[in-house]
Amino acid sequence: MAGYLKSKARHLLTRLASSRRTGARRRLPAPSELRAVTLLKLDRIGDFILSTGALNALCEELPAARFTLIVRSPSGEIAQQQFPDWRVIELPARENAFRNIFAHRGVRSELRRLPESDLLIDLRAFRDYSDAVLASWIPARFKLALRNAFPDSFSAFCYPGEEAIYDELIAPVPTAVGECNELAGLRTLVSRVLGGQATISPTLSVPASEVSNIRDRLAQKFGIAPSSPYVLVYPGTSSQIKEIPAWQLGTALVAALKSAPELPVVIGGSAGDIRTTGPLIAELRNKLTVHDATGLFSLAENVALIGGARALIGMDSCHIHMAGALDIPAVGILGGGQFGDFAPWGEGARFQWVHHRTECYGCNWICPFPQANCLHDIPPDAIASAIRDVLSASAG
Repeated sequence: MAGYLKSKARHLLTRLASSRRTGARRRLPAPSELRAVTLLKLDRIGDFILSTGALNALCEELPAARFTLIVRSPSGEIAQQQFPDWRVIELPARENAFRNIFAHRGVRSELRRLPESDLLIDLRAFRDYSDAVLASWIPARFKLALRNAFPDSFSAFCYPGEEAIYDELIAPVPTAVGECNELAGLRTLVSRVLGGQATISPTLSVPASEVSNIRDRLAQKFGIAPSSPYVLVYPGTSSQIKEIPAWQLGTALVAALKSAPELPVVIGGSAGDIRTTGPLIAELRNKLTVHDATGLFSLAENVALIGGARALIGMDSCHIHMAGALDIPAVGILGGGQFGDFAPWGEGARFQWVHHRTECYGCNWICPFPQANCLHDIPPDAIASAIRDVLSASAG
């Protein structure tokens, strides 16, 4: 009963904090009428990477428009790198939904002071109520979003009556072959704005000069010659439940690379990923040529680091999505918590996802077991086989 009353109280405060739209329903502006467009993408880094295809498509098809892109920390760095001509606003990092609204006093005034745009597109399908409230504060003639994709079990986190904030909520559409739900939703939004069927694919760009700079730093730090290939491994994710033990990944890497022991392996990640990079490096020591780049590169620099790699092996994290968007050969190790929502996508000879289907797929990472069996039961041989296939497909 206490939990129910707490949830109702939060919903009431949320509705009071939001700016509700009144009057007649507005008309979606035609592409030719769009001079100022605000894009809202309040997800994690990997989800932002998935949105780059939609962002690039809008930029190409609306050359006369001025774009404002609003993201959460730490995505601002990579957003500004990829869209240097746009105004990028970085909001504080995600906390819980309630604190996102009330803890950061300056956010509301900053968003409400923005010039009114012709169109606001909320690119996040999995919204909690803080996302909707933030969208309500942003001045725009028309506000467009997908209908909230949160499952019923998470309804306590959803804003009730989003029709009072958005002028149009688009229903989810079936996915195309090889497409995840996130990309299908983004395709639907872009198609609605442009008035025709859009084709989108995550795409990142990295100047050759940035890759060259990273290669020079690898040479200075680890002695990896600028012309030498290297394999990147990112064992960490934003959530520990999405990771596999160091022995499991280490066994796969040793088996896959035993025929090329001279190929340098660079272990990457942020400074906070030491809990996963440390054990993996210990597992690989004296077995492969391994270098520890934990915390060595910024988020934007990691794009260039990945852009210069022979291949990448990683978990379901922003790095595997970066590799796909950069067309770098990669193997992603994927669990079943949100299978089909954000991955797999882009599968082919050079970009493979390794997963092990269990009956509990689709748990939304509310795992009923002491460990995520969908990940821990993946045989190292299956990972090693995918790595060999990707390296073979990318040879030459």
